[in-house]
Amino acid sequence: MGKVAKEVGVRVYAVDPHLPFVGVNGREFGPSDLAYMYNVVSEQGVGESVFIVSLESVKAARAWDDGCVSLLFLDGDHSEQGVAADVQAWSSKIRLNGVIAFHDSPLDGLARAIDVLVSTGAWVKTGGVGTIIALTKKDA
Repeated sequence: MGKVAKEVGVRVYAVDPHLPFVGVNGREFGPSDLAYMYNVVSEQGVGESVFIVSLESVKAARAWDDGCVSLLFLDGDHSEQGVAADVQAWSSKIRLNGVIAFHDSPLDGLARAIDVLVSTGAWVKTGGVGTIIALTKKDA
């Protein structure tokens, strides 16, 4: 994503608090992943396009204006409540016909939250690949 962003002249904001936690596959994540991200950004030469935001998603969303985000890729708290909190925080930030892409979409909590979103009529499933699913914001 960083290389494409650099080529077309847009920015990618990578939001992750880098707090210690155990992922759904049992792997431990945390502060050491932040150093890894900085190394990758540096090695790939995309530091002018990729910006790392070390905040929780809900807190980071406060920094964006309503309707200014075209694509949001969420790979956060996979519980139904966590996804609902992320969507509530970011929904107004996504412009009409903008996209939220969710990672690990087959997981139970995430899958249920996606079904709830689609059932509102404000979001429609528009694509996906592997475990990523994309929803597009429609006119409410």
